[in-house]
Amino acid sequence: MIYAIGDIHGCRVALETMIARLNLSTEDTVICLGDYLDRGPDSKGVVDALLQLQSTHNLIHLRGNHEVSLMRAAESQEGLDFFCRELVGGLATIRSYGDSLDDIPARHWQFLLEDSLLYYETDTHIFVHGGLNAEMPLAQQCEELITTKRFLTPCAHFSGKTMICGHTVQGDLPTQVGDHSICLDTCAFGGGWLTALEVETGLYHQTNEQGEYRQGELD
Repeated sequence: MIYAIGDIHGCRVALETMIARLNLSTEDTVICLGDYLDRGPDSKGVVDALLQLQSTHNLIHLRGNHEVSLMRAAESQEGLDFFCRELVGGLATIRSYGDSLDDIPARHWQFLLEDSLLYYETDTHIFVHGGLNAEMPLAQQCEELITTKRFLTPCAHFSGKTMICGHTVQGDLPTQVGDHSICLDTCAFGGGWLTALEVETGLYHQTNEQGEYRQGELD
């Protein structure tokens, strides 16, 4: 089974509840769609949990725009100022680690920036954080577009594959457009839900920071 998990944003309790509820086997693949950091209360705990999952299961993790913002924060004062803006929520990340970006362990930097993928592709699906240019091959699409494009009126990719993304909050439930685009960002950090989709079946699982669980099916 392939599971795709939407934006986590520092919500460790929701993530750990999700991992426990999915009852993963070693043959399952988990694809996290990016934005592990910021806004929520425990970015460090989220990365620790994902590293633990990676040690026992097949975890593929993509790079979101918040990981890109972290990289730029480490490169310049301007980038740090942007990262710490309330809208971005980087101060929550810094506080979860300590007092500054210097408190982030090297293994976490590696996981978030060096080991993360811009996209992942199977025979039937394309996984990205933000979105795609529907008429352009994956290898030609830039990081900014893939990590920041909004899920507004998505078009079918010319490959015929279904795109699964996060990044654009959909309310409490995931959204499917036709048979070609699915968005899983259901605002885990803002009192909403963390969503994991069983890619082959359309069944989705949701957890929150109160440790609650529910499930449903895509239309």
